[in-house]
Amino acid sequence: MKNVEKKKMTKLLICQKKAVALGALVVLVGVAGYLNFVYDKSDGTQSTLNEYVETVKDIENEQQNAGEAQPVSADAKSADYFTSARMNRETARSESIELLKSTIDNANVSAEARQEAENKIFAISDNIENEVNIENVIKSKGFSDVLVSVSGDQVSVAVRAESLTAPQTAQLNDAVEQFVSTNNVKIVEVP
Repeated sequence: MKNVEKKKMTKLLICQKKAVALGALVVLVGVAGYLNFVYDKSDGTQSTLNEYVETVKDIENEQQNAGEAQPVSADAKSADYFTSARMNRETARSESIELLKSTIDNANVSAEARQEAENKIFAISDNIENEVNIENVIKSKGFSDVLVSVSGDQVSVAVRAESLTAPQTAQLNDAVEQFVSTNNVKIVEVP
């Protein structure tokens, strides 16, 4: 009888180890996808995206006031910037969701790991909904193009503008606050 219990415990430990390994793999693939997204220089528009990412990092490092507008140097193809950034964002998300779905569908994964994967998918879905809603509100305020990225309580807003006035910056912050409760808003101007 004790041998049967030992075998069950051994199988349980093996399943738990596999779940941990699979979870680590999912995280590593997500990080690899993000790094590929950030550092991919396969076309000319990617460098503009990298400039945007670097600008956001500079803002965070300098710990400037949240909501203060920062200019981004961009070439005449800023329309391509928004299109390319949207496509890259959607590709990275699709890959993440597929990995999470494969975790959920894997019979060897623990119930806790499946639940965590489901929660991450729901969080991604909420972020997508908030981004779309914020973008629509900002466009209704008269901005011709906008890209919003929501990650937890951090929100980045890139708008097509030469320079933003204080009332425009306040409008952007108000649009974000309608859907996400945060003081961590980064606004970037893309000429």
